[in-house]
Amino acid sequence: MLNNVTIIVKAFERPDSLVALYQSIRKYYPKIPIVIVDDGKKPAPQHIFDVRTKYVRTEYNIGASAGRNLALSHVETTYIVLVDDDFVFTEKTKLERMLDVLETTNIDIVSGVMYDFGKIRRRFAGCFDVVNGVFTLRPGETFGESAGHKLYHIVLNFFMARTETIRSVQWDPELKTGEHKEFFIRTKKQGITCTVLDDVSIYHYPEQHGDYVAFRSAAREFEELAFKKHGIHKERIIEPVSVRSVCNGVKNFLRKSSLLVSFVHFVKRRLA
Repeated sequence: MLNNVTIIVKAFERPDSLVALYQSIRKYYPKIPIVIVDDGKKPAPQHIFDVRTKYVRTEYNIGASAGRNLALSHVETTYIVLVDDDFVFTEKTKLERMLDVLETTNIDIVSGVMYDFGKIRRRFAGCFDVVNGVFTLRPGETFGESAGHKLYHIVLNFFMARTETIRSVQWDPELKTGEHKEFFIRTKKQGITCTVLDDVSIYHYPEQHGDYVAFRSAAREFEELAFKKHGIHKERIIEPVSVRSVCNGVKNFLRKSSLLVSFVHFVKRRLA
């Protein structure tokens, strides 16, 4: 069923994470093609990769965008799965489920949820607008449904899509990092739709050290460059109002009110 899907990975300065990702993929999908583009200083232990894995070494730090585009150029299947090198597959990383949605609906990009360090659940998806140079992101907001699936403008960098859909967009090669929002600004302009499957997940083990720290620290600089290209000069994030946040707000208000009442009674007793 998955003989028409390739996993693409852009790796950089995290060889241990890359090995963990590769081994987890092979545990659940021993035959799926994988394309890895690595622009770190030292190569990964290539002897672990099987014949279905294409490992591409490049010059140092060509960046996430150029590396993903290069990986995409090696894909020969109808569909691709995008993952970063610090992800780990689990029994709930159900690629079959993602593929089924792509094949039976008009949705273009199918994502899932992520667990940081295998514990902290993150379901990143939402809508955004660019009005008068202001990029306004509204996490959790949808703009409609298709075949019972909620539609979003932006999702995690763990997704499955048709290869030609992503080739029609690609990533901006000038953006070595901080490319995520810019990529989805262009997918929205092309009318590309996204959804999230809550029953599909992947583990995330962010590892930052050495050159990778410096690489990630430049993310905001590249994001500002990306915004400038789209005439964006300001970013706003409007977080959804959850039941929990409302309850916490009420509790804090009542606690403060109680303290104020106690203080007033104290002053009255002192003045009596």
